[in-house]
Parts: sequence; C-alpha cells; structure tokens
Amino acid sequence: MTVSEARTKLIALARSQVGYKEGANNFNKYAADPRITRLYGWDVQYQPWCCVYVNWCFMEAFGEETGRQMTCGGSAACSNQANLYRGAGRFVSTPEPGDQIFFNVAGGINHTGIVIEVSGSNVKTVEGNYSDGVGIGSYIMGSPRIAGYGRPVWSLAAEIPAEAPAESVSGTDTEKPKTQQMCRAELPVLREGDSGVEVERLQTLLIGRGYYCGGRRYGGREAPDGEFGPATAVAVRDIQLAAKIKRDGVVGADTWAALIRT
Repeated sequence: MTVSEARTKLIALARSQVGYKEGANNFNKYAADPRITRLYGWDVQYQPWCCVYVNWCFMEAFGEETGRQMTCGGSAACSNQANLYRGAGRFVSTPEPGDQIFFNVAGGINHTGIVIEVSGSNVKTVEGNYSDGVGIGSYIMGSPRIAGYGRPVWSLAAEIPAEAPAESVSGTDTEKPKTQQMCRAELPVLREGDSGVEVERLQTLLIGRGYYCGGRRYGGREAPDGEFGPATAVAVRDIQLAAKIKRDGVVGADTWAALIRT
C-alpha cells in the first residue's frame, strides 16, 4: 500500500460515516467497539467522542495495532492526543489530507477531526461528535480556532500489502507477544510524582481493570487525571501483587506487561 493509497483509504472510510447520529447521552457505536476499550484501557461510552471517532477510523482502516501506532498512541482527550503527536515531533501547522486536525475550544484543545481536503486557504474535515453525529466541517486555514495538525505515521500503513485485510480485532496467539514486546519497548518507567500523557495511559489501563487511581468520576466511572499520586501508587502495587512481581510501586517493563496482558 502506498502512502497515497493509505490516505485515500482513510478519507473514504471517514466520509462513509457522515450522517451517523449518536444515541442518548452521547452513546455511539465507536466507543462500543472493543478495540477502543482496549486502546484506552477503560470504557469511554457516554463521553464526548470526537477523538474516539478518529482513533476508530485509523484502527478500522489499518488494523488495531497499526492504527494505534499511526496516531502515536491513543487518548480520548484531544489535548493529550495532540501532545502524543508533539512528543513524536509530528505536530505541524500546515495541513495535508489525512492529518488529524485539533481545535481550540473553551480555552484549550478540546475537539478534533480528520482533514479530508485542502484547497487554497480552506480546510475540509470530517468530525465525530459534530452536531450530535458525524459531519463535515470547513474552515479557513490559519483560523485561531485551529490549534494545529497531527501528522500520522504513514510509513506504517505503507508497509501493509494493498490486498491484505486489516488486522483482526483480537489477533492471533502468535501476534500477541510481538505486540506486548512493542508496548514494553515504547512505554517509560513511571513512579509517584510523575505526570502527563504516559501517566494517563497507565491510569486508563488500571481503571479498566477495576483499580482506583484517585481521579474524579463522571457518569459513575472514574476518569484518569494524568497525575501519579498516592492512589495511583496503591493501584500499581496492587496489580504488582496480583501479577506476583516486585511490589515497589514503580511502573517498569514487568508492570506494563502485566497491564497489557489479555
């Protein structure tokens, strides 16, 4: 698959969802997909879902693991997703079709979508959670509303043979160890006092497994706050105890492996 073919595939998929409408209280089919729950580590149903929609499009188009890596990880929070691109040196100011666009809303980066067309000074997008559904937006390039663009890692999609289907949702037994090894190589050592996107990723995995991390609850479910405080430290020690590994509260390779193990 060429980079051009990958962009075309993603944009066609994103366009195909236009017209979809959410149910009551933000219920949507994208958050109901088990790949999304695995990506974030917790159930994000009944929450704003613009970032969920973008992550779903990449995983649906290119497979669960490749889609995740193409967007430099995955976060249900738009600002954190933007920071993942920044951390990878892939947050840019000039758009290309297939980029993830980020918007300034209510004092921060709080909305996102996929660029489907760049024409002159205009940028056309497909966005989830847009007027209670999936819709098309159009903006003037350079508008202060636009915070920037995340440039997907297209080279990963280019490695997929054009005739090959996307990865299965569950993967095979032989694929899982490779995925776990990749996750272990990418994720850092974390300890109490740390903060940021990687701590949020840790907390989403812990929360998804029933551990309390000290965050606020929304709709009866805890949300990660990205702060490695005492409650998160307790949760880490508890999962280390359950996994029968060193119970020191420090998240290293063995703890990450315990968290991503299915």
